[in-house]
Amino acid sequence: PQPGWTLGVSTPTPLAALDSADLRAARALAHAEATRAPLTVDTPVTGLAALIPPDQAAAHARTLLAPLTPPLADTLRC
Repeated sequence: PQPGWTLGVSTPTPLAALDSADLRAARALAHAEATRAPLTVDTPVTGLAALIPPDQAAAHARTLLAPLTPPLADTLRC
């Protein structure tokens, strides 16, 4: 990337799945911004994380982190 740019990209995706690729790229960009990395690529989930559906993992994380006040939640890194 160019100096000063921050990029988040998805892996190559078929045309029919561009909506999900856009979501993965947005997630990668948020991670790049949080970690101050110039480039982050959202890769397919592997290992233990692949066993838990993303919507269930997100719901569990929201429940677990619900007690945090918004200023504290903003300090978390992806």
